Amino acid sequence: MSNNYQPRGPGATAEAPGTKAYRVHLYLSVRVPVDVHHAATQLEAIDVALRSTDLPTAACAGTFADEVIAAMVDEVGDEHHIKSTTYAPGQLDAQPWVDVAQRDQTESLLTGPTTSRYLDLSTQHVTKQTMAWLCKGPNAATAGLGATIAPYQYGVIVGIPSDIPDLTAIDDVECPEDLKVILRFGRSIGCDLVRLDQDAALSGQLPIYAV
Repeated sequence: MSNNYQPRGPGATAEAPGTKAYRVHLYLSVRVPVDVHHAATQLEAIDVALRSTDLPTAACAGTFADEVIAAMVDEVGDEHHIKSTTYAPGQLDAQPWVDVAQRDQTESLLTGPTTSRYLDLSTQHVTKQTMAWLCKGPNAATAGLGATIAPYQYGVIVGIPSDIPDLTAIDDVECPEDLKVILRFGRSIGCDLVRLDQDAALSGQLPIYAV
């Protein structure tokens, strides 16, 4: 919803049967030129521009960029804003405005289930003590791992904690050291899960422990 917005005169002002009163908040795109003289990349230039600009003041002095990027509509009398709705410009003339919440829900359904990549390893890559610790499943002792632990008949599936910022942060995870080695390796190759199975292959890149 953009390009060449022109005032079209006042809308309907007289109270008519079946109508309601609304307050519409229009979110406009404003062009604010900012000169950045020293930046290594375009992304750094954006960061410098944001940090060096008083945005509220600059917006008032900026130029309307011929674009309305969103509209939020409140119903007058709806004090708790239960019926307030945010709309985004649609892509079709037949649907010029799209309910943002409904759009996001639809996109989520269309996206479908998420998938994960897992590392398949022999149980010989952890000690007997660690395997016994994992096979007890989720409990107070394993809570520090902060991830899924799902034992099954031939092994266990372990989630690699998703909230760790980098590989070195795995050192702070509360779990046995041999398991940390596996979690670190799994994260380094983009895995979300580790399956330790008694029939899985051995890896030459990880320590092997006696059965």
